[in-house]
Amino acid sequence: AAPAATAPAARAGVHPSAVVHESASLGEGVEVGPLCVVGEGAVVGARCRLMAGCVISAGGVTLGEDCVVHPHAVIGDESVPGLTVLGDGNIVGASAVVGARCQDLKYVPGSDCHLRIGDHNDIREFASIHRSSKPEWTTTIGSHNLLMGGSHVAHDCILGDSNVVANGTLLAGHVVVGDCVHFGGATAVHQFCNVGDYAFVAGGAMVERDVPAFLMVQGDRARTRGLNQVGLRRAGFGEAQLRALRHAYMVIFVNDGASEATLAERMQALEGEEGFDADGPVATLIASIRGAERGICKFHQWGVPGASKPAE
Repeated sequence: AAPAATAPAARAGVHPSAVVHESASLGEGVEVGPLCVVGEGAVVGARCRLMAGCVISAGGVTLGEDCVVHPHAVIGDESVPGLTVLGDGNIVGASAVVGARCQDLKYVPGSDCHLRIGDHNDIREFASIHRSSKPEWTTTIGSHNLLMGGSHVAHDCILGDSNVVANGTLLAGHVVVGDCVHFGGATAVHQFCNVGDYAFVAGGAMVERDVPAFLMVQGDRARTRGLNQVGLRRAGFGEAQLRALRHAYMVIFVNDGASEATLAERMQALEGEEGFDADGPVATLIASIRGAERGICKFHQWGVPGASKPAE
């Protein structure tokens, strides 16, 4: 008789060379390619496609429906207890590693650590996403994100929805990213930094402080360069909202020396203006600045070193 671990290869859609543990659960219409391994207790949702040589590790790994795992990708890490959960419609690229043990020297071997990913994310080739460093924390990625080739999401990071993380971008431990953020290639973000909604981080930026919502940052070390107006227009922001944000940006960041008001006082003045919308984007910008525990990226004018007043 065949060994228990290979007996499920007789299931429809499972290549004869694949190894599927008898306790693994395969949904209706699952395709398991040659030399794939599906470990003990793994759950693979309906209509998933596992391409040649990929590994769905034993213990705590769940794939939702309609996922595609490309050749030689690895999901989960059977040497580490805890959960690796992916929602529906996710794509995991060739040789990507999703749900590996964290690279935190404070991790206590044998402790549970977790990763949860939403729906319809595109995780490209050689990307890596690590599980949390403690049982009470969870590395979390929302839905509709694009993580390009060679990007890295470290332990305990939290990413929202619809973000673009370009090739070679590195998000260190505990980084928090909002929604609709764009990272250019080869950027790096320091541990515990927050990057606000609709921000744009230019390629090669080294980010050591928080990036407020709606702003562009660039450089090593990253400095604020202006509003992400192109991204905001593409996201559907109207002209009235853009005018309000431009006005807020000028008041908060552009100080020509005529005013000695502090940053906090300038934001307070904005909130006191007639027509201020407490639920609008300006309020979101102010909140992201006030909530910056590491401070925010300093203001710097495009192309004019040391300038304090932007060109028209």
